[in-house]
Amino acid sequence: MIAVTFNASAASPVVPSDSSCEAYSALESVHACGDTSYLRDAAFLCEKYLAAEPSLSEELREFQRPIRHCLQKKLLEASGANFCSDLAQNAVISHLDCYQEFNYCGLSREAKKELRRIIGKKALEAPWFETGFRLSLECVRAKLAH
Repeated sequence: MIAVTFNASAASPVVPSDSSCEAYSALESVHACGDTSYLRDAAFLCEKYLAAEPSLSEELREFQRPIRHCLQKKLLEASGANFCSDLAQNAVISHLDCYQEFNYCGLSREAKKELRRIIGKKALEAPWFETGFRLSLECVRAKLAH
């Protein structure tokens, strides 16, 4: 288990979760990356996915929980001196790693549409656009390899 202390006086650990988005706000309070921070957008999207979870297909619910945990874990692992300056690149890499680890490319077309519906217009913004583009390329490569 990875734990990062974000408030030395309270010594409260920040741990990745498959059922909560609190790690993003905790990291933001530690690093104060700013108003346009990826962490705020990530927390917003994480909450959107959590709110949508009861209505998602079983396939997508089973995919989302470990993804949520993995993404938070990767950010906690990257928590260091250059956290804010490296955040956008770490976000792209962590999404690619986690989505590949949990077989995004193997999801049904319907499940992928559900994901796109939830992210909405954010998919057109950085770093989400780059992540989606690179992930799509990986799926095409995987399909061509078979």
